[in-house]
Amino acid sequence: MKKLTPNEIEAVNRAEATALLIRAGYRVYRPEADCDGEDLILRTPSGRFYPVQLKARPTVDLNKFGKKGLWMLFPGPGAGTARSWYLVPHDLFHGWVKRDTDTRPSGMMLGAIRQSRKSSMHF
Repeated sequence: MKKLTPNEIEAVNRAEATALLIRAGYRVYRPEADCDGEDLILRTPSGRFYPVQLKARPTVDLNKFGKKGLWMLFPGPGAGTARSWYLVPHDLFHGWVKRDTDTRPSGMMLGAIRQSRKSSMHF
């Protein structure tokens, strides 16, 4: 199988996540331009709107995405379409990562994913 470029990986992730979200009752909108980190706008089944930053892996950046009300959408560990996806507020996720970095540097993302399974929207 061909190794995908970063742009191709982003397109595959967007398509996979969009399909899962639609099946879960969400509406998915794509802004014309990626401004302020908004890759997608989600409308929940209850009618709430969330600005979303789509990531290929669970990462946070307080300077770039903090205090903007953004939600992070990223896949869990695994390959292919059998992956679980997580939707979690960026600033809350940043707090989990910071806490785990202070206590377990090598496991910061694993701990944050475990926490996100308890407190985020999981698809």
